[in-house]
Amino acid sequence: GDRAADLEERKVIAEDVFGADRVHVAENVADGIDRATALADAPQDPTLTRGIVAFGSIQLVGEVTALLRR
Repeated sequence: GDRAADLEERKVIAEDVFGADRVHVAENVADGIDRATALADAPQDPTLTRGIVAFGSIQLVGEVTALLRR
């Protein structure tokens, strides 16, 4: 469906806040979860704890939950 905000606009905002090296964009939820999981599972600093945060519509949250339960 249509996004509330353009993906590129969101990316630019996130890069301004978190830094370009910490922002990754995926075209769909499954690809995003795969990328986030790979990054969370491969910490560069073993003293850090990593996690995945997804926020958005209730539909997005439901899709993320279903993908993570697999």
